[in-house]
Amino acid sequence: MNSSLKFCFIIGLFSNFLGCSLILTNPQKITQEQRWEQFRPELLQSKDTVEIYFNENMVPYINAKNDEDLALAFGYVQAYMRHGQMEIFKMASQGRLSEMGGPFAADIDHTLRILDVSKKVPDIIKALPAETLSWSKNYLKGINTFIKHNNILPVELKALNIRPKEWTLEELVTFWRLAAFDINFGTYIRNLKFQDKKRWKTYWNDFISLNDGKVEGGLGESVITKNSSINFFTQSALNFTKSGSNSFAISGEKTKSGYPIMANDPHVGTILPPLWFLVGLKSPSRNMIGFTIPGFPVVALGRNPHISWGGTNMRGLSSYLYELGPKEIKNLKTRKEKIKVRGWFNRTVEIRDSEFGPIISDSPLIDTDKVIALKWVGHEVTDEVTAFLKAGQSKNFKEFKESFKTYGVSAQNMLMAGRNGDIGHVLAVKKQIRKNNNRDLINSPENTIEKLKGPTELSSLSNPKNGFIVSANNNPKEIEEVGWFFSSPQRYSRLKELLGKEDKLDISIISKLQLDTHSRVSKELFLSMKRFVGNQNKITEISKWDFNFDSSSKAAVLYKIWAVKVAERVFTLRYKDEDLVNSAIGDSFWEEALKILIDKNNLPRISELINESLDEALEKRTEFRNWGEFRVTPVQHVLGNIPILGSRYRHESIPASGTGNTVYKRATKNTAEKAKVFYGQNARHISDLSDLNENYFILFGGNDGWINSPNYRDQIKLWKEKKLIKFPLDIEEISKTFSKKFIVKKDL
Repeated sequence: MNSSLKFCFIIGLFSNFLGCSLILTNPQKITQEQRWEQFRPELLQSKDTVEIYFNENMVPYINAKNDEDLALAFGYVQAYMRHGQMEIFKMASQGRLSEMGGPFAADIDHTLRILDVSKKVPDIIKALPAETLSWSKNYLKGINTFIKHNNILPVELKALNIRPKEWTLEELVTFWRLAAFDINFGTYIRNLKFQDKKRWKTYWNDFISLNDGKVEGGLGESVITKNSSINFFTQSALNFTKSGSNSFAISGEKTKSGYPIMANDPHVGTILPPLWFLVGLKSPSRNMIGFTIPGFPVVALGRNPHISWGGTNMRGLSSYLYELGPKEIKNLKTRKEKIKVRGWFNRTVEIRDSEFGPIISDSPLIDTDKVIALKWVGHEVTDEVTAFLKAGQSKNFKEFKESFKTYGVSAQNMLMAGRNGDIGHVLAVKKQIRKNNNRDLINSPENTIEKLKGPTELSSLSNPKNGFIVSANNNPKEIEEVGWFFSSPQRYSRLKELLGKEDKLDISIISKLQLDTHSRVSKELFLSMKRFVGNQNKITEISKWDFNFDSSSKAAVLYKIWAVKVAERVFTLRYKDEDLVNSAIGDSFWEEALKILIDKNNLPRISELINESLDEALEKRTEFRNWGEFRVTPVQHVLGNIPILGSRYRHESIPASGTGNTVYKRATKNTAEKAKVFYGQNARHISDLSDLNENYFILFGGNDGWINSPNYRDQIKLWKEKKLIKFPLDIEEISKTFSKKFIVKKDL
């Protein structure tokens, strides 16, 4: 078959599976005037006058005279700016990805139906306090007002052939529940597949030991392994999960202003539009600015007049696996569900449930003969929206911690800094207390959950003597044991080191600190490998390197290729299995584990392996001038991951700085080949509590989700220039600096 026929065949295949809409949809540029024409807040049936301001980056600030109107306008503005993104997330929460992606997504939908995140939604709604229920209903009304009156579909909805309908409250709460899922589920799936492998026990023990902070050797959490494909669906999941981040609160004793400073940089998938949405909200009872997620009626990290807050994914265990025996299997409940598949045959699946949770082993993504149930806290009644609404009104650490009383999932480290001098760290999770606190992958039914211990019952940290608190997905065991699977502590240690050096911190210093690319573990691993190098002249370049992974660095390329090739050989010696080796190399602890194994100095042919790897690396590195050629960050929509047709949604590539373990996080497949960043820092925030208006934010992309609008990726330029956007909290300053203003008149 010649190349032109091959091309036609592939296009035909996509046409069959995804429909003509994806082929025929070609995103066009839209002017700012056209975008404003689509904004029709006069449709809102408000009780009183509402002012809606926008700055030049299309960041909205809503000023209302009551909470009902504030929530109403909030929902409308979010739908206006991010409707396409919200609809895709909503369909994912219902296990309906196949209606967009065809048979490619059917196994994912089957798994989502088994997980059944909507299981407790009716009970959750019943348990909502009247104030939260009213807020949520008005927010929903705002979303539906936009959907009902909008005649121009966002580009991605046209491309994916989605015909949106007005949302129900049940759908909205189901959407919230999917975002609360335990990210450790990915670790469970991987290790269930590995269980029958000869060296799996060795791998598992290594895995647990490094997560515990021990030095015997081991491997940590790994979401994307070396051979994983980053496609439309995996990238969508990475963008939606709040699985990473750095966050730190600094006491006024260490700042130039004499007031605390709060800093956040959340890590998710690096695609457009970004997961985060920047907004300001004001009413007589609320006054806050910050980042939220489209579809969520809260500010997840930001600032009010009294405190600033943020956080990181805790990686705490919100779920456990149980192997069921004949007795439990006999009592399973069964139902059938139909999965609609775009461009293909529909699929009917059988879903089984038990008192220990849904039978996750029925998922086509899991290969095991055992009957495994998943016990998840999200199948209990918890209330995260009320928690965040109260947190946004808090004035001090005591109120901040108390606000999370109803919080359950997903597990988060929540940090705050207050004008009164408080800094603090709350473990926001409902911890499952089992009879036997073992570290087995799978539990027996006898090891039941005895109780749930909530955030206000767990230990917390406030006002430490060193004057700062840091969280970076590390094990927070110094406060309380909450799980098994954490990120490498490299970002955590580096932030502690940097903050400990400075006594007069300010916005400018902290903004540079958030972009730090130094890797101490890379230096330590290099020194371990260096001992075995026969010709030291071959590594002169790395020996002179400062171990900063800047885009201009040449030595960083040689080090990375060499280290990965050594890892391939050493992990093969230890695990004797390709899948385990690939998982180990793709792990956040890979450098620590490799260093430990080399330092033990009991591996056969270790000197030979290291020198062979170095020679290969020296030859390979000639293909790249610097780290920014070796690692690049694509600027693209999630649809850009679709082969061939996705080129319409790819805009540019930026030379990358940083790695998966540096403060400025830029994660790629851990490979000796050129690779694209798919995950890492995609937003930043800093607030100095000395001044209501000293708040700075930036997004990797733009606030507007409309593809090719002026504000769709306008902040990329600022990101490359390492600049931040000032976002005042004071309404008088907003009225002076936010140039676009709409007034919603009282509904008569």
